[in-house]
Amino acid sequence: MDKKIILPITLIVLIGFVIFVSANSMTGGNDSPYIVEADVFEGWNIIAGIYPAGGAILSNSEIKESDIKAIWYYSPILKKYVQIHPNLDSDSLGMLDDDVVLTSAMWVYSEKTGILKYSTLEDYMPLSFRKFSTGWNFFTITPDIAGKTPSDVKGTCNFEKIYGYDPTIRDWVIFPLDEDFYKDIVGVGLVIKATNDCTLGLVEGNGNNVPPPIPN
Repeated sequence: MDKKIILPITLIVLIGFVIFVSANSMTGGNDSPYIVEADVFEGWNIIAGIYPAGGAILSNSEIKESDIKAIWYYSPILKKYVQIHPNLDSDSLGMLDDDVVLTSAMWVYSEKTGILKYSTLEDYMPLSFRKFSTGWNFFTITPDIAGKTPSDVKGTCNFEKIYGYDPTIRDWVIFPLDEDFYKDIVGVGLVIKATNDCTLGLVEGNGNNVPPPIPN
């Protein structure tokens, strides 16, 4: 009888997830905007925040501003989607912090498949200043956290669920809570559900930043 190797379904999903975003990169930072090269597909994609009207898309990008038909930001504060492009919802954005909006992941609808090259226009805040609200949060994988697990960067947060959106199958894929953030998905957005209002940050040692207890 032939022996078959059966991979756990979560591993199969993650392998596929890494393959379709393998061209992504995010360079810069350190008080300068990031330059993102995002492999986007026709239809909806979740990638690092982009503001086309601000001149974010680079001249050598395969995907042009005319190819981008819609961009939406999800506000965990307002608990609703806010349109960024083509019609900027300035009323809703006026109630939000611009830095938080631009450094969050966003839904981007492209009319074609290709490489989207753009500037984030602003540097991202240090991890210890990036806040989550109770409920769903759109989060960009930046180079400083690639290779770390969600538990490594949760700070005071408690993560309940993490999802990525696979534009090749046009559906959500679950991201295990104990899995590394792959370097291949830098610049890609994940959707994370937190059970509390909290601040992200690197967790050291035993996870609560205090020494281990005295032995019994």
